[in-house]
Amino acid sequence: NITIRGRGTIDGKGIAMRERKMPSPPATHKQGEGFLNNLLVPIATSNFTFDGLILRDAGFWMFMVVRSDNVKITNYKGFQDLYKIENDAIDINESQNVLVQHAIGISDDDTFSTKTWPQKGMSKDWPGAIEHLENVVFEDCLAWTRCVAFKIGMGICTLQNGVTIRNSYVYQSARALLVDHGYTENTLPEE
Repeated sequence: NITIRGRGTIDGKGIAMRERKMPSPPATHKQGEGFLNNLLVPIATSNFTFDGLILRDAGFWMFMVVRSDNVKITNYKGFQDLYKIENDAIDINESQNVLVQHAIGISDDDTFSTKTWPQKGMSKDWPGAIEHLENVVFEDCLAWTRCVAFKIGMGICTLQNGVTIRNSYVYQSARALLVDHGYTENTLPEE
């Protein structure tokens, strides 16, 4: 029962973070790679509501809904840099009954995406077991990207069922819609 509502902006300063050099990078980072950040990650929540805020300039995937149910996201504005890859505007991961409505997503990478990601890399420490994804609706959404506007899959280790894209628009993209079974548990490199 968490609600985040308002007309403010959460600015991750992602470009500056990526360009910042780490003095002695951990083993998980490449030499000279800066910090990466997500701006908002409701994880293992029920009845999460988000309304009206602007999220901008994350260093990585900006807004990730993870292993949650009964989620309502309205009037979301996600503004990412158009020249830094891996900066999705919103990713719905392993969640059920999610509505994303009246939203704008601008990013170099995918704007609106669903995933059931392998428990490796960024998701290896997510609490609980991997879940399926079901009943996700993107309605009245505007996408602007150099990659994929609406992506289903590309991280599909469990069932993704009932994903709906309704009355939504693509201003610019390399692909408006992509359904991809890439990045399953068997196709990711070992860490």
